[in-house]
Amino acid sequence: MTRLAIAEGDIELAKERYSGGVEWRDDNPPVVGKYDLVVLCNWLQQAEQPQVLKLLRYYASLAKDGGQLVVIVPSLDWAANEVA
Repeated sequence: MTRLAIAEGDIELAKERYSGGVEWRDDNPPVVGKYDLVVLCNWLQQAEQPQVLKLLRYYASLAKDGGQLVVIVPSLDWAANEVA
């Protein structure tokens, strides 16, 4: 079964990590509730702290029910400080 996916940031790295059975899309704009897999790869750390939760909610809304939002950041310390 092929899963529909969309990525933001380091798209090539996202495709390397999630390659099997995935159809990568570059929909512009993305469609809410359409994707089985939404990957933010080395991208979220560029956002201003007040925007992080808003961005996470938006990208989570792109995943269909039962879909996944995967967030890859270069530092767990950064993520803990920005999201908390």
